Amino acid sequence: MSNSPLSPSPAGFPPTTLTPCPTPPSSVFSRLSQPKTVAKQLEEAAVGALPPNPTIENLPKITWKNRRFVQEDLLARKGAKGRKSWIRSHGTFLVELNY
Repeated sequence: MSNSPLSPSPAGFPPTTLTPCPTPPSSVFSRLSQPKTVAKQLEEAAVGALPPNPTIENLPKITWKNRRFVQEDLLARKGAKGRKSWIRSHGTFLVELNY
């Protein structure tokens, strides 16, 4: 056996050089990724530090079904007293961005 890079070919045809097979193209399914859950996005937003006096653009955005939200408690709204609800004990209020 020889270590020749040439592969055996039928009579009458020139020998062909072996080339490594390119990496297989990724499947369509592997390119589709699952969107992050709202809970995961909220966890990531809690880790990040906000600048002093943040604007809407600086706030972390939560995306759900092509809609964008920010956490209500991160908004500084003049005259707002905040919500008083049992829901706050179990979750976070979100405000939808309309632009």
